[in-house]
Amino acid sequence: MYRWVWPLVNTVFLGSAAAWITSLEKNNCACSKNWRRDFLKWFFLVSILFQLAILFKNQLLIKYLAGPIAVASVAYLYVTLTYIHKLMIDECDCTDGRHRTIMFWLALGQAFLLAGSIFVGIRK
Repeated sequence: MYRWVWPLVNTVFLGSAAAWITSLEKNNCACSKNWRRDFLKWFFLVSILFQLAILFKNQLLIKYLAGPIAVASVAYLYVTLTYIHKLMIDECDCTDGRHRTIMFWLALGQAFLLAGSIFVGIRK
């Protein structure tokens, strides 16, 4: 009945994250320039497309994007955590704010959930 809620919530989050990454580019935030910023921007855009495919039940798009998104999601966790950690260490002021903090803690939580899922899967 409410299968549209999570894809919609994910789309809003991904859109907000993509807007933040894009704003760093537009504002010429030099300390944020890194291959990881580009990876995150493209990951968010493709993930939005995937969430919209789920929302509108486009089975063909879901079929072709599910595998690559699954692999890229694991890479996303590593890239996000290392990228934001680098921004914090470098004291990149133009990235400071709630977006960076939310992305860091959300990625950290997702990494723990993934590790827990793998651990439970191995134990079975």
